[in-house]
Amino acid sequence: PEELTCVRDLVVWRPGVARITFHGETDCSNIDFDRALRIEVGEILIYPSGGKKPPVRQGLNKRATVTMYQCWPPDVGQLLRDPEAAARYREKIRRMTV
Repeated sequence: PEELTCVRDLVVWRPGVARITFHGETDCSNIDFDRALRIEVGEILIYPSGGKKPPVRQGLNKRATVTMYQCWPPDVGQLLRDPEAAARYREKIRRMTV
């Protein structure tokens, strides 16, 4: 259908696990979401099969905002007590998601 060729700010989610907003316009007409996305507790993979992914800014290979639920650092108690440990953890997550 034509309305799938230009979906603005596409949102994909798994309730209680994660929500992804793909910014801008996305052509969803040829995306097999079952193969292109894997959303699990603590992990989101886009194009997980290692196959050919589309060029940057096409399909799901674009900027997105990811919100994960039920995702905790190994020692959350330490992070609450130690601001430096919390800063290191935030930096680690930032590096993993850029």
